Amino acid sequence: MLPEFEQGWRLYAPDPGMSRELVQARVRVAGVRGTVTSRWIDVTALHRKAVRGRLFLGHAELERMNAAVDLYDGFTGPAGRPQGWQGRWAQRHLCRALLPWLAPYAPPGRITQMQVRMLTSHLPAPPWQTASHDRGGRRAVPAVREVSRWLTVRPEDRKVSR
Repeated sequence: MLPEFEQGWRLYAPDPGMSRELVQARVRVAGVRGTVTSRWIDVTALHRKAVRGRLFLGHAELERMNAAVDLYDGFTGPAGRPQGWQGRWAQRHLCRALLPWLAPYAPPGRITQMQVRMLTSHLPAPPWQTASHDRGGRRAVPAVREVSRWLTVRPEDRKVSR
């Protein structure tokens, strides 16, 4: 059932210790002039702009992109290699979730590959929280920037809409 029908507990119990602040992606396009790589596209900004001001927004619509990035991040090992069938599935889901956001900004042609970069910040514990309640002593950690390897975009990934 994962990742399309994931139980999203973050709506009820968000993890205040971690915040993914930025998701950007770029694509490689096979066109008339050969393979072209797009600029980095700020998917987070596009997503925020699309949901801003909408009163009736479904939880699945709001969380799909973030859930896809989290799932990919959780099932990817060293050097961006998928871990087992879940890792391969997470890569497919990431392509399907981000491609509708990227396609309008891609150069003309057929999108063949996608690369994603994420900026994640770990927030410090609040001042009133004691060390014994700090989930393993987590303190402020510098932001981490992760860049995925190039992911192949399959024809079936292009058929999914936002």
